[in-house]
Amino acid sequence: MTAREPAPDTAREGAGIGAGLGLSNERLKEMRQGVESLIDPFGMVAPLTHAHGAWGLHPMEFAELAMRYAADLTALQLNVGARLLGRETPDVVRPRPDDQRFSDPVWTNELGWDLLK
Repeated sequence: MTAREPAPDTAREGAGIGAGLGLSNERLKEMRQGVESLIDPFGMVAPLTHAHGAWGLHPMEFAELAMRYAADLTALQLNVGARLLGRETPDVVRPRPDDQRFSDPVWTNELGWDLLK
């Protein structure tokens, strides 16, 4: 040990970053939670970060799902465009036969409701 290095303080050893400031662990937790609630009030960042990390570990599966999503979205947009031009096209996404919500003919006959369906 040299004269420049202070002797280790065994009472403060491992006390954490707030030990030099005289803050308790509980107070540091409160401060951290306060900052986190300002930055991310709904707690969405951590789950999204974990999801992005998981997709990063499985790039092929992510690429497959992204391509399927893009293809489905393109098919839906082409169907909407054809319907807006007055063409009769089959629905890209069909309601289930047992779903009674869309049994009324207005869901098929009226363009706005058909696009919403």
